[in-house]
Amino acid sequence: MTGNRASGNTGSSRDQARPRLLLRRLAPLASLLVFAAALWALHSETGQLHPRNIAAGFRILTPGDIGLALALTAGSYLLLSLTDWFALHYSSVRLPWRKAGQTAALTHAVSNMVGLGPLSATAMRTRLYSVWGLDAGAIAIITIITAASLYFGGATVAGMGLLLRPGGMAGLLGGPPELYQAIGGVLLAGVAASLVAVSRMTLPVQWRGLALTAPPRWIPSLQLAASICDWLLTASVLWVLLPPDSRPELITFLPFFTLAGLIGALSGLPGGIGAFDATLLLFAPIESQSAWVAALVTYRIVYFAGPLLVAGIGIALSVQRRDHAAAGKETALGSIARMIAPPVFALLTFLSGAMMLLSAATPDLGSRLRAINDWLPLGVIEASHFTASLTGLVLLFLAGGLHRRLHRAWTATLVLSLAAAGLSLLRGLLWSDAAVLLTLFILLALSGPAFYRRAEGESGPIGRGWTAAILATLLLVAWVSYVAYRQIPYRDELWWSFLLRGDESRTLRAISGTIFLFFLIATWRWLGSMRMAASPQTLDEVSALKVTQILATATISRPDSNLALLGDKRFIFSPSGKSFIQYGRRGNNWIAMGEPTGEASEIKPLMWSFREAADRAGAHPVFYAMREGALADLIDLGLAAQKIGETALVRLADFEIEGPGRAELRRARNRAIREGATFEVLPPDQAAALMPALQAISEEWLASHGSAEKGFSLGRFDAAYMAHFPIALVRMQGQPIAFANLWTTPDRREFAIDLMRHGAGSPHGVMDYLFTELALWGKAEAYAVMDMGMAPLSGLEGHRLAPLLTRLGTFVYHRAGNLYGFDGLRKYKNKFLPVWAPLYLAAPDRLMLPVALGDVALLTSGGIGGLFSRRRARPQ
Repeated sequence: MTGNRASGNTGSSRDQARPRLLLRRLAPLASLLVFAAALWALHSETGQLHPRNIAAGFRILTPGDIGLALALTAGSYLLLSLTDWFALHYSSVRLPWRKAGQTAALTHAVSNMVGLGPLSATAMRTRLYSVWGLDAGAIAIITIITAASLYFGGATVAGMGLLLRPGGMAGLLGGPPELYQAIGGVLLAGVAASLVAVSRMTLPVQWRGLALTAPPRWIPSLQLAASICDWLLTASVLWVLLPPDSRPELITFLPFFTLAGLIGALSGLPGGIGAFDATLLLFAPIESQSAWVAALVTYRIVYFAGPLLVAGIGIALSVQRRDHAAAGKETALGSIARMIAPPVFALLTFLSGAMMLLSAATPDLGSRLRAINDWLPLGVIEASHFTASLTGLVLLFLAGGLHRRLHRAWTATLVLSLAAAGLSLLRGLLWSDAAVLLTLFILLALSGPAFYRRAEGESGPIGRGWTAAILATLLLVAWVSYVAYRQIPYRDELWWSFLLRGDESRTLRAISGTIFLFFLIATWRWLGSMRMAASPQTLDEVSALKVTQILATATISRPDSNLALLGDKRFIFSPSGKSFIQYGRRGNNWIAMGEPTGEASEIKPLMWSFREAADRAGAHPVFYAMREGALADLIDLGLAAQKIGETALVRLADFEIEGPGRAELRRARNRAIREGATFEVLPPDQAAALMPALQAISEEWLASHGSAEKGFSLGRFDAAYMAHFPIALVRMQGQPIAFANLWTTPDRREFAIDLMRHGAGSPHGVMDYLFTELALWGKAEAYAVMDMGMAPLSGLEGHRLAPLLTRLGTFVYHRAGNLYGFDGLRKYKNKFLPVWAPLYLAAPDRLMLPVALGDVALLTSGGIGGLFSRRRARPQ
């Protein structure tokens, strides 16, 4: 019965979500292990280097070298934007080059820093191109074509290098040069054959829902040319930064660069960090490794951090223009800026924190400390060094909050970036660090409107991805400090040695304090999430009064709107106070229970308010148990909907006890009457005196079913809650033996059965008698419909072309009957000849639906233990 409203959802949600959840859990750990392996490989190549030699490598670089590298980087990003614009010609959508170029530049600036190659680029393109009106098919085509052109361009560049200069690779890997010439020839022949095949392809073509249109014949050749030139320019950025005395010919360098790029891409690490560098250093002469390391660090700053900083400047200015624009005048570019600002500034903040930690792990190789010690005491320098390291770690954590658009994270980052700039000067006149932090402060200050989510004060656990990124940064810092000070043996007195030239002591204290603070913050966040999950919400007096008034006067109301009186929900009210949405929270989901209640004109604006409030809090809005009439509004909200079952609606105008269709009900009713059963519906004031007896019946019922009280989508026996409702009561010889509380609506259009419970010694068929009498009572009271509650997973299509979640639900419905009794529940309700009305779950993304279903079941059951305590709940 109604006690099964959510019972069956967990089978499909758990089975569907398990592989995806496992992947999400293992991916950060896998990335961390790959980074550790890349760092070990890098250590194997650079283990004997000293920071002084690397610093000397930086001094070799001239302003002309860096200026040329910057110009080549700009040319590379220009060509990357062209490849996106060319790819648009394969879809039915056309965009001006300016729009496509802006999108491509932002995509590559962010995805290069994030890592995971095509995955992060696809996510960025989806978010950005959707603003220009492109659908998922067009975005998929752009992603596939650009990825293909990238690999074909790399293969061409590598093939040219191997064909023309095979000796470089042969000298490194061994084997005859002719072998590498043959490999180069095969690569070039493969690219040429692919180009010919594309030119002869009959377009348009349909493939897995994607429609590739026929581009102009010159597009494939120009796109390949743009990709080849991009590879040449990207390789040249690093090549011009290498020391002239050990720099190979560019044509010889190209295969090395493409091989390192491929290994870096396969690692999935941001910019292939570690994997790319270790591979390239295999080709460096031993005597020039320090200069090559300096060139690689500069290359990362120029080619990766530089474009991200330029993107941040443009985004900050665009957000400001958008914020000062008249209402309703926001441009698409302004929308992109506001959308992309959080991930961009999260990356910049993370990089700034990592910069401070790395700076604390390296010794002072100049005379900066001596200069600052002339006017600052040593104690201030020591305290600034230690505090700067801790500040850098906090910035790493705050980057996660910026990514979630949290206003408080934005405020904290503003304060800490300004403070960190001052600390950088106090700890050793680090002008470059201070300049970076001041730039971050200015850009964040300009971008305030993008960080609009005001969370309610509780803290959740740190995401696995951010945890892995922070741990990887700490691992990198520890390795750098080891390389810097490996010549100094460990001594206990290092901990309390305070000397101007005591860099090793300052670093030891800073790293130890940073690691301790990391575990302190992680534990605090974890305990905070545990407290949040363990503290149920109560219905305060003001909200209870408003909810009661709305339930009594609403023009739009469903029977399950009465769950608002249960005391375990939060509420969003309309501005007039005449409508509400009730919702619960689990994980990162805000789950609205049923449809909004109140005035018809306020329902859709209230749904938008709920979605906006969830967005401001960084949560996902979910709507549970929505009827078919709400689908249009859910689609307008941009949500994906999934059928989760059907509810049994008995049309009372047609309900008759006579006739062959209800013979079983008639026999059960007559038998109960012969045995002395009586039925009545008591108003709430008269039912109050019977609460102790009803509670005893409820406890017997729970014990006999091995169950516990539920919540959220189900009522529970609580005297304060039960006092709001009429009670349908069955007596035998004057003693209560079974009852149900009734949810009613003010327009008397529907009523529903909430709790239905009977004593252990009740005669067989007592619930048939109770429900039959209720239907007759409702008809006499002029109610139109009796809602008998959901049959979970029933009515789902098992067609092979149906969505995967639907087919999985159908499988669970038919195969898990021994555990949950889905089919038996539907057959029982069919005795009343109901009309089966579909119920839906809606979430922002179809991939979120299985997790949302699981969260509903856990909210209802009170956790995993309650979820599996439920036995088959067929009325007796």
